[in-house]
This record gives sequence, C-alpha cells and structure tokens, in this order.
Amino acid sequence: MSDNGTSDDVVANAGVYTARTPAYPAGTRVQYYVEARASDSVRITRFYLT
Repeated sequence: MSDNGTSDDVVANAGVYTARTPAYPAGTRVQYYVEARASDSVRITRFYLT
C-alpha cells in the first residue's frame, strides 16, 4: 500500500492508500486483511466497512 503519488496512487500524502492485487478468475471469492498502525503517539486505528 502506498500514498506517494506514484503508480495507481494519484495524489501523494492524501491519506488514501492504494495497492495492487493479483488477478483472479471471475467468480473467485477473495478475502483481504488490512492492519493499520498510526505513526503518532495517539495510536488510533479505524476500520470503515464499505
């Protein structure tokens, strides 16, 4: 995952991270796990379901 404005990430440091995933055949079920860690001392992690 990156937020540096290169590859598929359009705007650097926007707080929106992008990642590439491998292609799967149509109908394949895929699960993702994302873990986030804050770099400040507050250490708040939020997960939003979309």
